[in-house]
Amino acid sequence: MDETEGEGEGKGEEGAEVTEAGTVAQTNRLRALALAVTRGDLRRPWSVQTSNSFRRIGTDRGDGDVLCAVTQRSDGHPDLHAPADVLDYIVAAHPFVVLKLLEQRDRAWHAIDYLRHKIEGHDEAFVEAEAMRLAVGHEGGSAKSFEEPKK
Repeated sequence: MDETEGEGEGKGEEGAEVTEAGTVAQTNRLRALALAVTRGDLRRPWSVQTSNSFRRIGTDRGDGDVLCAVTQRSDGHPDLHAPADVLDYIVAAHPFVVLKLLEQRDRAWHAIDYLRHKIEGHDEAFVEAEAMRLAVGHEGGSAKSFEEPKK
């Protein structure tokens, strides 16, 4: 099996394989761009704005202040207008990258739930073991009282 095969693979941008290592690099890039993009007013929630018969993305403080279509005055061609790093952020937030991050988050939550269950199971085992120790202690000697762990 080569390094692009195995668990956690998927197709990324332009059909490239998305591996765990690739996802780490993509996550770091996405984080850096997200931090760069969300300076100032762009920290505010984004929404699709639809008035005036054209769509754009903006905050409640600006009309299309995140992304909007424009016509270049120099040549009359359509273009996109966006603050620095917004277009790079949109490209970095490729759906495959987002799906991979969600999958990793779900696996982490599953692992946390599993460990929580195992720990809680051990709490019950400790309580049961102490009860058994006390039962044995009452027969032949002194035993200290055991307080059940607080949850």
